[in-house]
Amino acid sequence: MPRRLSAVLSPAEALPRAATALVVDVIRATTTAAFLLDGGARELVLTAEVAQARAEARRRGALLAGERGGLPPEGFDLGNSPREVRPDRVRGRTVVMTTTNGTRAALRAAGAAERVGLAALVN
Repeated sequence: MPRRLSAVLSPAEALPRAATALVVDVIRATTTAAFLLDGGARELVLTAEVAQARAEARRRGALLAGERGGLPPEGFDLGNSPREVRPDRVRGRTVVMTTTNGTRAALRAAGAAERVGLAALVN
């Protein structure tokens, strides 16, 4: 059976149906996600919107991570930089993350693929 590989360069583009999708936001979101998990975060929950992230974090007693326009929204525990991830802060914790592009791309991919992975140069 032939295998097909498609590249979608923007979260705004139409997504093909797929068995597996890899989301790569090389500079920030997926790298930060890899650092959070490597730092011992128990769970990473992705959301599309800031209000949704706040509600989910309250519900789960989780840390908030992310950005809008490159800056962490008011009240967030972490921005969207791997440099901010400290294992002593995230170990064993659930982290709810929302970003301008990366988390939205991952959530869109989840609607088009059976499996979704977050890929970064560090993983």
